[in-house]
Amino acid sequence: MTAPSVRFVAPTNNTTVTTFLTVNVAASDNKQVTRILLLLDGRQIGYALGSSLRGRWSMYSVPAGTHTLSAVAYDAANNSSRTSLSFRVVKGS
Repeated sequence: MTAPSVRFVAPTNNTTVTTFLTVNVAASDNKQVTRILLLLDGRQIGYALGSSLRGRWSMYSVPAGTHTLSAVAYDAANNSSRTSLSFRVVKGS
């Protein structure tokens, strides 16, 4: 089996956010995508069964600056693939 493909539908790379980050991840595989993990700076913040993950995450506890958001998709054979993007959190003064 081949590894699934995974991509961010939203957000786009280098997005700037202040309060909430809206995420939409899509994955596909020649057989079946079983799950998607969402990681912020290497720590898991979300999980979905199947081939899509959607949600809105609060950035209130995330420090200002540049961060990495990654999505990892797994298939039924436990093959995986990862995609990442950067985004910037800006805090009000």
